[in-house]
Amino acid sequence: MSLKGKKILVPTDFSEVCTNATNHAAALSSIINAEIVLLFVINRDTRNWLKKIKLPLASISEKLNNEKLRIEKKYSISVSIIEKEGSVFSVIPNVAEQIEADLMFLGSYGKTGIHSLFGNRAIRIIDKSNIPVFVVQKRLFGTGYHKILLPLTADVEYNRKKEWALEIAKSFNSEVHLFVAEEFTSKEQNRLESIADELSISFENQGVPLVISVANRKTNYVDQLMEYATTINADLFVIMADNDQFEPDFILPSLDVKMVTNSHQIPVLCINPKDV
Repeated sequence: MSLKGKKILVPTDFSEVCTNATNHAAALSSIINAEIVLLFVINRDTRNWLKKIKLPLASISEKLNNEKLRIEKKYSISVSIIEKEGSVFSVIPNVAEQIEADLMFLGSYGKTGIHSLFGNRAIRIIDKSNIPVFVVQKRLFGTGYHKILLPLTADVEYNRKKEWALEIAKSFNSEVHLFVAEEFTSKEQNRLESIADELSISFENQGVPLVISVANRKTNYVDQLMEYATTINADLFVIMADNDQFEPDFILPSLDVKMVTNSHQIPVLCINPKDV
């Protein structure tokens, strides 16, 4: 696979996090020569928002066009815009399919997004999408994704994570960190060690540095993962999304949900199983 010439869909509601997601997408696009498609979904939330700020519906087109011009001028890339009526949960995946998008960038306020048109709805949108999704909070793009962190546990597919991590790493001259869980059975642990060895060979063959670290059973894996991410100043998580656990109202959040809503606001690339 190659990131060159990809088409990137960026849904926006003009909020701070959506603008930040747009900037992330545009910065990546300027490196890989991709096309950006900005999407605004019109629905009851939109009309209530416009009523609150006392603007007509026609102002959406003006705002979209202004954002298009801003991005094209700042990043020297091609941008197109789409307005479409309906639910964000159906419109966004449908538009992604119609325009044959390769990637999507979503802005999210994590667990506190009650004042945004999207907020923490990113989780449900990922669930309904067939393409990889970057979830971006308020953390700025900076100079790129130079420290990429891959969690490795016994119950997930890893080949697509490897492919995407390699491509991003080669685009940014990144260092990749593999954080391996310590499983409770020797069979699962042996499998993880075998996968880690395979990944080490793959990354070495591609000339991408790979650092392997192993968690321990003394503390929670996610807590260790987040502590490790802080220690290395990780710029990006790459995970394989588990659609069965991406539910809007969860009691015990899965690893995937905790990653997407992480309090360190590290961007997360969610590889959807439907894309495999």
